[in-house]
Amino acid sequence: PPRPLQGEIMKYSTMAALTATFVLLMVVGAVMSLSSDVDAEQSGDLTYEVEGETVKITGYTGDETSVEIPSTIDRKLVSSIESGVFTSCTGLNELTIPVNLISNDLLNSFGTTIMNVQTLNVVGTDSTDDKVEGDILRMFSNLTTITIGDDVEAIGDQAFMSKEKLTSVTIGSGVTSIGALAFDGCSTLSTITIPGQVTEIGEKAFNACEGLTSITLNSGLKSIGNSAFTGCESLSSISVPDSVTSIGAGAFHGCTGLKSASFGDGVTEIAENMFNSCNSLESFTFGEKIQKIGTNAFNGCPNFKDLTIPAKLTEFVQGSFYKDTITKVTVTGTDDSQDSVANDAFKGFQNLTSLIIEDNVESIGERAFESCSAITTVEIGNGVQEIGANAFDSCTKITEIVIPSSVSTISDGAFDGCIGLKSLTIPAKLTGQVQDAFEIKSVLSALEITDTDSTNDTIADSAFAGFTGLTSVTLGEVEAIGVNAFNGCTKLNEITLPESLTSIGDNAFDGCMLSSVTIPAGVNSIGSSVFIGMQIAVVVFEGDVPSSCEQSFGSMSSPMFMPYFGTMLVLGEPESALNLEGSVAENAKVYVLAPIGSEGSGSSAETPAWIVPMISCGADSVSCDVPDNISGLTAKMEYSENGTDYKEVSEGEFSTESYKGGNYQFRMSLTYNGDTYTSKPISVNLVKIVAQPTDITLKSGEKAQFTIGIEGDASLQWQFSFDGIAWIDISGANSSTYTIDSVA
Repeated sequence: PPRPLQGEIMKYSTMAALTATFVLLMVVGAVMSLSSDVDAEQSGDLTYEVEGETVKITGYTGDETSVEIPSTIDRKLVSSIESGVFTSCTGLNELTIPVNLISNDLLNSFGTTIMNVQTLNVVGTDSTDDKVEGDILRMFSNLTTITIGDDVEAIGDQAFMSKEKLTSVTIGSGVTSIGALAFDGCSTLSTITIPGQVTEIGEKAFNACEGLTSITLNSGLKSIGNSAFTGCESLSSISVPDSVTSIGAGAFHGCTGLKSASFGDGVTEIAENMFNSCNSLESFTFGEKIQKIGTNAFNGCPNFKDLTIPAKLTEFVQGSFYKDTITKVTVTGTDDSQDSVANDAFKGFQNLTSLIIEDNVESIGERAFESCSAITTVEIGNGVQEIGANAFDSCTKITEIVIPSSVSTISDGAFDGCIGLKSLTIPAKLTGQVQDAFEIKSVLSALEITDTDSTNDTIADSAFAGFTGLTSVTLGEVEAIGVNAFNGCTKLNEITLPESLTSIGDNAFDGCMLSSVTIPAGVNSIGSSVFIGMQIAVVVFEGDVPSSCEQSFGSMSSPMFMPYFGTMLVLGEPESALNLEGSVAENAKVYVLAPIGSEGSGSSAETPAWIVPMISCGADSVSCDVPDNISGLTAKMEYSENGTDYKEVSEGEFSTESYKGGNYQFRMSLTYNGDTYTSKPISVNLVKIVAQPTDITLKSGEKAQFTIGIEGDASLQWQFSFDGIAWIDISGANSSTYTIDSVA
């Protein structure tokens, strides 16, 4: 060895014409090398020395672009690298190195070549605390790719901080924690997968990783530190697994490209500023165990318009969400008996247009949606039991509300100020709460009242009294309509009474504008003045007229029907007799197709008889007054000669002298909305003179005979007159023939 060394020295001296001083230094160096190489050993491209139980790297003869340093040689831990070993690797691009060798000594071992490294592979040792420490790695200023081996247990604070060229990171399966600021400022890092063994991500671990588009968090992760992903502007979605129980404040603050996020069922709190300024966020899925939402958690999220939120979290909405952007809200419930929309939860959310309260939500708090002036559609789930005071106060654009049968209480003012509400569906059991809950008397036009499983579905007294905008009412299987229930509903012109109805209270429809009403067969009680003051045209009894109607019809002080003008028709086949005298306004005509008092008879009186048919029998004609101004009604007069077979009276058939005399049955046949009703027939004996007696001139002592031809049953009486003006009955002259035996 000494000879080549001397030759080498001479060669360098000759070629470089070195000074004596430089030669001396080289000789000293060579001697030192000679002395250290005494115990040197070789492992591949590496020269090393054994120092007890460890190994020291003393030389390298391999590829200068890619260096791999093992964690052990001959089962001994590589613990150090001699100064200057790798300084000649000026083209160094990739370095594989044990985690324990990453220290400040690397600058002595690699010199400035360390700055050229683009790919760094960190491997672990057999130590139980293999951790990538942070400060030391700052010297690797050009890193683009990092691989953390499976034997490494932790990535320390600031480990790869500000590696602005870093694009790819692979974290080994043995890593259990990622320290604070570990990848802070790695602005070109695009994707990363956090393996399942990682339980903790420290504060600002990925802060300002502006190019990070995808991050995968695996089950096993337990905590995410404050601001862990703040400023990750390219991240589009994030899904936090159920294993995570803690996420720090502002963890995703300023992730401006984030569109969707979901938290698993392990998280109990959404900390303050969690998604603040995530201006692309459109949706978020809450985990089932979340109990709290921090201040400004979703503030500054202008695209977060569709919010689905558990009822138990609605108490945190104010101050957590940017109220001017939410347009749709769905409130969900759980099996928790306290699932309620909180008081003032969404008060003043002026751009909210659509609301869904799901079935397992139990109540809606006071002022919960007050002044949501843009809301147009509301769905209340069939599980809600209570709607709080002023819950929807001043929701001016709601046009339709359906109250489910589960609701038992609607508090005062719940729908005050809902000036656009045109249609309401409400259970009969809640009608007693309407007057205090709905301040919409002049705007509500369509009403549906539903039945429940209750055995007493009753529309409460005065329930809708004074609802002057109401035009139509649809009733479910309700049993009773209370006193004054619809009194003063001056525009109400359409209602269908259900077969289940048994009673109608006093003044129930007083002042309404119903044009027709059908009384179901099951109604057994009708109060006084029920339909008073209406322009009613047709009343149809499907069954017997209740006995209570007799007083209502018969008393002028409390008549049942009092049409102010026009024509009214009462249809049906009631068994009880009705007396309409004094019950109808003088300027109205009432046609009752039912037996009234005694058997019907013809009348030619100027005052209409309260019976149909109203048949007038003149000396030479028969006429019938039929209603002709009732919409949906057709009427015709029919006759029968035998009381069984009826024919329609043709025009002129019983006028002048064209008819045949005899006994006839006349009746009126009315068809109203497809149903045909016929009146009780009236018997009319039509008498017709078919042959008049002829004039005879007699002399004294002559005999004369007069004869008249008659059809029909008639009582005859022959008369005589001296002057043709005053006529005197001839006693006993009552047959069709009268004979004068002789003239004096």
